[in-house]
Amino acid sequence: MGEDILDPLCIIVVKSGAEGGKLIFKYPFFHPANDPNEDDLPPPNPYTMRISEDLLNVRVNVEPTNIRNNQLFGFTDEILANMFAVSKQLCGSKFELKVNDVRFVGHPISLEPSKDEDGQWKSTITMFHIVFALKAVVNYSVVQCYHELSHRIGLALKHEEMRVGYLSQQTKCLIAAVDEVSSLPEDQQEHLFSLAVERSHLAKDVQTIYHSLCSSGEIRLYINKWIELSFCLPHKMHKLHFPNSSIEPESIFECLEALRPYHTLLFLVDENELLDSLSTDASPALRRLIRQSSPLKSFRTLSIDTDLSLMQVFHLTGHLLYWNKVTVIYPICESNIYVLSPHLPTPVPKLLQDKFSEKFVGENLLERLSSFSLPCRMQVPPPLSLHQTKVTETIIWLLKHCLIVQLHTYVTLGLTPDMDWNRRMEEEREEMDNDILITFDPVRNTGAGSMADSYMEQSVGGSDAGSYTSDRLIWSVGGEIRSNEVSNKGKLEDIVEQEKGSDENKVCTSHQILER
Repeated sequence: MGEDILDPLCIIVVKSGAEGGKLIFKYPFFHPANDPNEDDLPPPNPYTMRISEDLLNVRVNVEPTNIRNNQLFGFTDEILANMFAVSKQLCGSKFELKVNDVRFVGHPISLEPSKDEDGQWKSTITMFHIVFALKAVVNYSVVQCYHELSHRIGLALKHEEMRVGYLSQQTKCLIAAVDEVSSLPEDQQEHLFSLAVERSHLAKDVQTIYHSLCSSGEIRLYINKWIELSFCLPHKMHKLHFPNSSIEPESIFECLEALRPYHTLLFLVDENELLDSLSTDASPALRRLIRQSSPLKSFRTLSIDTDLSLMQVFHLTGHLLYWNKVTVIYPICESNIYVLSPHLPTPVPKLLQDKFSEKFVGENLLERLSSFSLPCRMQVPPPLSLHQTKVTETIIWLLKHCLIVQLHTYVTLGLTPDMDWNRRMEEEREEMDNDILITFDPVRNTGAGSMADSYMEQSVGGSDAGSYTSDRLIWSVGGEIRSNEVSNKGKLEDIVEQEKGSDENKVCTSHQILER
């Protein structure tokens, strides 16, 4: 998947009201000299008028795509307004439309017209729609992310419209800017929306959203300086740190399920900058985790230091991992083995060398990387043990920039056919023993006819076989007899005292049974 395939082709804002559907803004827009609405080649004679119904001539110059220079083209503003000004029945649900090689994704929001105190209509907007134009070949998980972004923007605009009439004010501003540009002489006219970007806060926000998605995939802004909008396109953000791999949200969720208490965090960004970027109402637990985290501490240690449960630490780690602020590693220790990453760029970029020299004065990145040509430990010999802290910081920096990786030793048990057959026989034997223990009745206290009496009578019979059988029976139900031994002990002693004068051998046998 190419990197530019994740970028939106265009962001379109459409509203519907008493005057019908209207496109109030889109970004990016074309200069009139390259206006895609003039989709045919310019006529050879400037005074020639093209007839729109002449489909035969138009069809000759039609291109099989609606993408030019990685932007949307081939749709007039009227066509886009008619496609996206949907009815009220379609509002509040996902909108998706594919035309040629373009996929349009949005979430239309319904509004109720409102009046002011004087009875005048304060707003006539009944519906507005934020639409993202994407390439049709994009992965469907990317489509889902853009739909979520459209929904969030719509909810924020609806809240501000109900609070202060923000959307109505911005709509009037945008329409006035377009009318002002249209009234200028032809030689002074720019694009219809060029003036709107300078005058409308909503247009500036749409412009910021577009450039943020194309550059980093992370959006952080306040709509009307009131509602915070935070969004992350994980495909784009992880692509910046791992350009050779394609990261899907599903793989991130699978990684979260594999977290263990012996793992730890490695921040890919500066911790202080991350703390400053958090909103004022961010979770205090998240701030504690960021401050206390270290590549030398495991999740279990972090849980103790931050006074959080291990499950809370996992949840916060998942949040940071989704936003590509951290990666999960094994805690750094002296026994770890590191080697050069197979994705190490060659030659090493000059920018990375300069950053390394600024971080570690007097050190050379290439010389440091050469020490990891073969797998080696980070342990420093005793004469140089004072430099252990510096070596640890160096390894953290190299891991953060994906220049080295850790090697792991895995032990696998391989069973021969004979060993596997013996194992199966042992399992079958254990299952048979368990079945015997489960199906055997526990000892019941039924007076003189109890099971214990029957065992004693067999042992008193005088034969060694009877004694051996009683011992085996008693020990085969060991779990049951031990659980009931305390409650039965008193009754057995009474029985023994009654029969003490009549049969000395029987008394001895009963004492043997109790001792066992």
